[in-house]
Amino acid sequence: MGHIDPFSTLTALGAALTDGSLSSLEIVDFYLDRIERLDPAMSAFVEVQAESARDAARAHDGLRRAGVDLGPLQGLPIAIKDLLHAKGLRCGAGSKVRANAAPSVEDSDTIERLNQAGMIVIGRTHLVEFAFGGWGTNAAYGTPRNPWGNDTHRVPGGSSSGSGVAVGAGLCPMAIGTDTGGSVRIPSSFNGITGLKPSFGQVSNRGCIPLSTTLDSIGPMGRSIADVVLVYRALSDQVWTGAPSNGRSLAYMPESAMSPVTTPEVEAHYRQLLKELESDGWTLTPIEFPFAFDDLAAASGDIISAEAHAYHRTTLETGSEDYGPETLKRILNGAKLSASDYLVRLTERDHLIRVFNEMMRPFDALILPTTPMTAIPLSDIDESRTPMSVYTRPVNYLCGCAVALPSGIDSNGLPFSMQLVAPAGREESLLGLAANIEKILAFGQVPSLAFAS
Repeated sequence: MGHIDPFSTLTALGAALTDGSLSSLEIVDFYLDRIERLDPAMSAFVEVQAESARDAARAHDGLRRAGVDLGPLQGLPIAIKDLLHAKGLRCGAGSKVRANAAPSVEDSDTIERLNQAGMIVIGRTHLVEFAFGGWGTNAAYGTPRNPWGNDTHRVPGGSSSGSGVAVGAGLCPMAIGTDTGGSVRIPSSFNGITGLKPSFGQVSNRGCIPLSTTLDSIGPMGRSIADVVLVYRALSDQVWTGAPSNGRSLAYMPESAMSPVTTPEVEAHYRQLLKELESDGWTLTPIEFPFAFDDLAAASGDIISAEAHAYHRTTLETGSEDYGPETLKRILNGAKLSASDYLVRLTERDHLIRVFNEMMRPFDALILPTTPMTAIPLSDIDESRTPMSVYTRPVNYLCGCAVALPSGIDSNGLPFSMQLVAPAGREESLLGLAANIEKILAFGQVPSLAFAS
């Protein structure tokens, strides 16, 4: 076996498959062994499909030898959030409500697309119950452990907690998450990885248990922009022009627009990054919004709760004892919003989407922190508050696309993250822009995982 760095990019592993220095089976075996050794401490995975993954790896090695080329993702492993149906497997959604659910009868569109691209599902990852929460906690099945900060168990971010930890800890090179108010970007931020929240509808939600049918998106979580691009293009029908990304015009938030929950260290890092970009020749313009991000986050929360209650209402009528207390509380909050108030929220949202799109017309993207803090100790969280999503929920509300990039390390050795945001449909230019900024950030740190060794 050739050498495998557990923190290799998907792109690098694909190159090793192409030049013959590694086989798909060697790569899959490497990550399965690493999961077996480290995941008892990390709790990233609900279930590992070791046997089927090895069988698939052998099959793709055979196809490659026979000259069958399915593209750049062929034979590479990926982890899947346990919110997506996969034929023959139980989709648990992180809840005891689905503890006895029958195996799924067909694949979600996401699983189907990954199979067509030749990717190998290595396992299913933990999540916040029914994806309803941003800290990453799960009372019923335990909370995955953030790989950073050996001193204590820190929040992994949610709701795609297991996917964030799996990639962050080098247990797999790529994972799929879902994002309704930050559930790809928050765990990407806290775990020092890259995550894409596509515009609503760019990736099919068919076969994914919904949280909010208005706001849900499915997105890739990996170690680089190039990796995210590869997987996103496999999942989406979005037409790719191939035009180079030459944009260098960014809008940013002045101090007056920053949420008060932002820690001084995160804000100082943000301001320093803006200076570095400006010195590199980027054009940066402060932009005053006709709305507060905190208000958009709250409005987004109303829509999420109302639509979650609509989905779970029938199940709740037969009994609520299997729901975790925090999840149940959030779902029941949705019943407090009247139908007319819900429709008003949607009308207000349509208006603000148009306002945001017009405001962003002169700019290539908006840059802002992904989260207002780095990962805090699990013991310090308040489940009744959602400060971690103050800069992520508004993007879903405004129907935008966004990518989270690791951007540095704080005084506690935890990753910072910056977020680039653009109006709906601008994924190609956004990701090209992000690739250019990724080079400037040059984030190369990985967690030591001393507590798991």
